[in-house]
Amino acid sequence: MTDMTAHDSATDRLTGVLDLMRQSLKASAAVIYWIDRPLGTPIAHRGFRGDFFPGYDAEHGWEDPIGVDRVVKRGSRIAYLKQTVNHVASRYTRFMEDAGFSDAMTMVLSDADAPMIGIGVMKAHDDPPVDPETTHVADAIQTYLERDLIYNPAIRRRYVDRKLSHRFGLSPREREVVTLIADGAANHDIAVALGIAPATVKTHLMRSFDKLGVGSRSAAMRMLLEPNPDVLRG
Repeated sequence: MTDMTAHDSATDRLTGVLDLMRQSLKASAAVIYWIDRPLGTPIAHRGFRGDFFPGYDAEHGWEDPIGVDRVVKRGSRIAYLKQTVNHVASRYTRFMEDAGFSDAMTMVLSDADAPMIGIGVMKAHDDPPVDPETTHVADAIQTYLERDLIYNPAIRRRYVDRKLSHRFGLSPREREVVTLIADGAANHDIAVALGIAPATVKTHLMRSFDKLGVGSRSAAMRMLLEPNPDVLRG
């Protein structure tokens, strides 16, 4: 599978999840993000105004009572804005109202207890309010997505590539080499796929292992693919 094919597959899957969340929960907007910092890092979204995320990151995200960091620390899987703030006005609820939203939901998807992906669903003022049926549907979707989305090969590959870059500082070429290792490619196969010499592949591997702090291919894959909350939030 080429990198472009993997990217397209991941994008299609994420778009499908956004549509599923909006239709099933009768909501106007949804966002999917990596849980790799307190406010999360959006990777796909629909239904938001262009100024929403800059405003959220710069000023209002730290006040979000159902921000992913707070939800994870409480050990919750799903949280609802109005249920959390008990209808008491706050700067954050005013920010949401100004953005066109009356309520919101945060959903956490974990890989063996390690938070990996967050999903936010926003209810516009003319959307049906959250009710017992909404919470029942959300619980069912959360269980389904935790099995399906996290272990989707294209999503998993994007997740690994992000960790290689942001956490460990691997170069684009080093990330390509390590990703091909994850596919089971030998050094000769990697050299052919990337159009480089086998000796260059070996050099990239040695540098990658040094940055990852491992001494073998199998150790690198275990470290990258096994859940580790500290690595996720590094």
